[in-house]
Amino acid sequence: MRAIERSIRKSLFVLGVAAWWLFRLDVPAQAVDITVDEMQRLASPLVDSGRIAGLSLGVIHGERELKLHLGHRDPVGQVANDATIYEIGSITKVFTATLLASLIDHGVIGLEDPAFSDESKLKVPAKVGSRVTWKHLATHRSGFPRLAGNMRDVSGRDPYARETSDRVAIFLRSLNLKRDPGRAYAYSNLGFAVLGYRVGEVAGKSYEDLLLERVTGPLGMRDTRVNLNDEQENRFATPFAGGKPVSSWTFADMPGAGGIRSTLPDMMRFARAALNPPDNPTGNAIELTFQKHQTGGPRGFSMGLGWHLARDLQTRWHNGETGGFHSALFVNRSMKAGVVILANSSNGSVVDVLAEQLMQTMAGRKMKPQEFDREIQVPLENKRRLIGRYQLVENFVFDVHLRGDEVWVGITNQPTQQVFAKSQAEWFYRSVDATLVFELGETGKTSALVLHQNGLKQRAEYIGKSLLQSDH
Repeated sequence: MRAIERSIRKSLFVLGVAAWWLFRLDVPAQAVDITVDEMQRLASPLVDSGRIAGLSLGVIHGERELKLHLGHRDPVGQVANDATIYEIGSITKVFTATLLASLIDHGVIGLEDPAFSDESKLKVPAKVGSRVTWKHLATHRSGFPRLAGNMRDVSGRDPYARETSDRVAIFLRSLNLKRDPGRAYAYSNLGFAVLGYRVGEVAGKSYEDLLLERVTGPLGMRDTRVNLNDEQENRFATPFAGGKPVSSWTFADMPGAGGIRSTLPDMMRFARAALNPPDNPTGNAIELTFQKHQTGGPRGFSMGLGWHLARDLQTRWHNGETGGFHSALFVNRSMKAGVVILANSSNGSVVDVLAEQLMQTMAGRKMKPQEFDREIQVPLENKRRLIGRYQLVENFVFDVHLRGDEVWVGITNQPTQQVFAKSQAEWFYRSVDATLVFELGETGKTSALVLHQNGLKQRAEYIGKSLLQSDH
């Protein structure tokens, strides 16, 4: 069941990071300069195919910096620019780890100290609290689950909006770890949300105030924050999923896992600081996060604090995804290179591939642009044949239905998404790298669908009429 869920699960659960990439970059003997034309050649197919509404991308290579904006930032077709603000999702975790590193650098706490105390609002059972350290939380080895078990609105439009410290405190008081802290990598949004709240508690400030004081303020990142003012809201990009506008995400009083918004210039400032930390307390904190603190294995990444290490152990990276945004951040000090991509569409895999392609280009490799399926037109009566519920396993059901003449697919406890026809039987997602192939009988009745994703084929049997159908 877990493998099946992972194969289709979207960022609602992960807010970023997918284990499929562990790429390697070999440092070139001679620097290879990338051009804006090459950036556009690789990036344009994402927008032209409709996979991404709009994106802003920047590269750093030595002293050079290049930026490019493509597509549209809102439903009326305005192109993004340097002032456009995006949600950065789980790249927030790198900032949260930097706040932790700042407290360590100031001698307030130690990395190996227990992360919980009797004074903390977020308390855990004594047998847990004595074993979970700040390092465990910052390297996804706390043993915490991915989400709090009492989280509401898991598949809602704004799923973290009601995930308050009060609710998390209730969940943590009875927390029973399924694995020992430090034993294994297990990506946890809950762990980083708790980490962000706890560093604020220790510092006696809100997460955002600490962020502005210790990181974004010293780096001159004026548009990087959790809560936007009215002027910044006017520059905030419209989020899209499946080509349709969707809700932005908010994070109550626990934004440390994914609540930061930013612009391309600001994120390039951060990438530049990661490549060459300034000689001040902020630089000290960044340097501490960049160091390797945890060795990986077959089932987990080597990590700095917040940062993931690629297979070359030189490239630090993180990505992020919310309901209608995706982001990617890569830096490699040996190459003196960095990539930042901010997109107002929740289509993670294609953005992550583009980020890797840009890094590989700077390493001297010629990369081929991504190719995408083209949509064909299918008569409405043929679309009606697909309507119904298809069960993969218990509690994992695809609900295929129509909205007007569009085919949409709901999945148990996950967002409903539109799919597009590659043929009469084969339909693809634009927001995830997956296709559905319907088994059509001679009489026209559909008996099953097969999910194709990550090299796997998984068959779901037809079990009855759609519960979501709005067009009969």
